[in-house]
Amino acid sequence: MRVLSQVEVEERICNVLEELDRRTHDFDDIAKRAAEAEADYRLDHARTILAVIHHGDKQTALERGARADIHSAQTHKDYLTLKASRDSCRESLVSLREQLNALRTLAANQRALVS
Repeated sequence: MRVLSQVEVEERICNVLEELDRRTHDFDDIAKRAAEAEADYRLDHARTILAVIHHGDKQTALERGARADIHSAQTHKDYLTLKASRDSCRESLVSLREQLNALRTLAANQRALVS
């Protein structure tokens, strides 16, 4: 096992900071898109239920809900896919922060050994 030099640790810190910044911007974009997809899904679902009610068919609430689910399946899928991407991105941010903390600790330990 090779020990990293102070310069290598600092380079890795810079790399993790750059990736953290990049992923933070990605997260912002994905979170906004997921929110828009959820709003689209909810609107599509509500419109379908209202259309079924307005049509005058005698249906139970479960039947109306099932029709709305079928009609809005694609917008629901889009929302769930973006939500999963958002959650994955959030986990990568947590991982990057943990890496950064570990590297900072390593750098501090190396500085303490040198002084």
